[in-house]
Amino acid sequence: MIKPIFVFLSLSLLTIPSFSFAENSVASIGDAFWEAYNSQNKMSAINNGTAENPVPIDDLSLQKLKRLAEKYDNLAMKAESISNTSLSEMEKNNLATLVWMLKAEADWLRSPLRRLTFNTVYSWLDVYQSTTLPQGWDAPDMRARYSERLALLPRYISQQQALLEDGRLMGVTQSCVAVDAHIDTVEKMLGSSPFLLPVAKVMDEMTGEQKEEINTGNDNATRALASYLQYVKTDYSPFCRKEAGIQAKDAYEKSLNYYTSTDVTAKHLHLTGKQEVERNLKRLDDIIQSGKLSGLVNVDSVEQLIAAMRTRPTFFAKDKDEIITRSNDVVEQVKSRMGDYFSFNGNFPQLHVVPMPDYVAEKAPAAYYLQGGDAGGTVSINTSNPTERNIHSLPALLLHEGLPGHHYQIYTKLQNKSVPPYRSNYYFQALTEGWGLYAEGYGEKLIENYSVLDQIGEISMELLRAGRLVVDTGIHTMGWSREQAVNYLTQNTAESDIVISNEVDRFISLPGQATTYKVGHLAIMAERSKSETSLGVNFNEKTFNDAVLQRLELPVEAFQKAMERWTEKQLQKFGR
Repeated sequence: MIKPIFVFLSLSLLTIPSFSFAENSVASIGDAFWEAYNSQNKMSAINNGTAENPVPIDDLSLQKLKRLAEKYDNLAMKAESISNTSLSEMEKNNLATLVWMLKAEADWLRSPLRRLTFNTVYSWLDVYQSTTLPQGWDAPDMRARYSERLALLPRYISQQQALLEDGRLMGVTQSCVAVDAHIDTVEKMLGSSPFLLPVAKVMDEMTGEQKEEINTGNDNATRALASYLQYVKTDYSPFCRKEAGIQAKDAYEKSLNYYTSTDVTAKHLHLTGKQEVERNLKRLDDIIQSGKLSGLVNVDSVEQLIAAMRTRPTFFAKDKDEIITRSNDVVEQVKSRMGDYFSFNGNFPQLHVVPMPDYVAEKAPAAYYLQGGDAGGTVSINTSNPTERNIHSLPALLLHEGLPGHHYQIYTKLQNKSVPPYRSNYYFQALTEGWGLYAEGYGEKLIENYSVLDQIGEISMELLRAGRLVVDTGIHTMGWSREQAVNYLTQNTAESDIVISNEVDRFISLPGQATTYKVGHLAIMAERSKSETSLGVNFNEKTFNDAVLQRLELPVEAFQKAMERWTEKQLQKFGR
């Protein structure tokens, strides 16, 4: 996964194209949307490099969200009035993207689920800290302005409280597990002076006046956070959601549209997930029946294989060093072969593999990717409890997060200077994560010492993604209990008890988001199947992969239409 609090890329690496436009043109509407989006999402603007002023943070007042949603409605009407018959291929993609983004963002701003400002994966505090800490406030030209940032925090914190209360009044509250975890996190933060961290190393170098301003700002922000905590504990916690499913079913259906960028229903996703689970269980059975496991893992059924994957030492790392060594080995092997299937060369930005910091590893996923500008990207691997981690899932994990997954996708996007910023800097979750899942399927082609146990590790990861479709929709539309969700994943995946527990709590507290991986993957695979069938012997895998990569900054339906047009052009090229 791309760490969710870093969902925008740095525009400092991009040369933004100049667009000439008339009123109500695709370019003018895109420009108006991006200006409005950044005016409200100021921390996103900081992260993507478009912020001229480093101090402001998001204005999340209910009145501002209402006005912004209305502006998006107006822009969407203008966008829908534009005929695409005379538009270029790029303009068609831009228009389709804008229509979806404007409608989806307007719906999201109004959604009671937008009022769930924390979950078991991350919170508004994580978003704030992840934006603030890397800004370099300890630099001489920045430290004098840090008191300005601190002065904004009380309002920002009170707005989080207002959002939670508005959601409660709309009938939607966060799960009790997420609330308890959030209370614990905030209590720990209050005991560690978190708002002084960005300047802690240079406080002794400041003037007395600067110190006083910063300490006053910190005191005010800390009091605001303490007041917020009291609200959560006293006024919000008693109403926390004890049942697993979200209270607002209509809002859940819309959240699926927002996260997947499709009109797919929960019922359809549930059935699709079950089909994908069965398909992947059959893949495991086929391996068993082939005899390839003879002498490695002696099992006669999928049930026995799943049990073995949870208990046999064969599947687990010996220590942290083995995890990092194998990860680096996979990256180097992939580099040597990747050019056969993707437009990749040795001059590509560097990919680093590092152990995940201990303070985040306990509840973190197996790995996450962070884009790091000119220094290259980093895959942080979870090495905590190494003897409980499946060493044979590492190849698929590195393919997903690194090459040819997120690292390759993101830096290729940064090098594409023709795409407007509202596409290149927006997190299209389904296709972004779908590409990562698509990349996992290249183990046998890209890794020289890829084993049958590595293949089982890859299938195991895909089973979890398919299971997410079943469990997420089961919880929020079919009345599944937490126990039912845990039992389903236990029976149909090889994940450990702790992973399954964390996954289910994630689905409960972050409705809809986990469905994105498989939706995007299925969309890419469907377009590949159609292209292979249409082009026959003229199908070129490398050319297809390049075409997909150039069209990932789109909602799924627009991506499908764009790939259909690409295939049609390929047919014309070959005279078919």
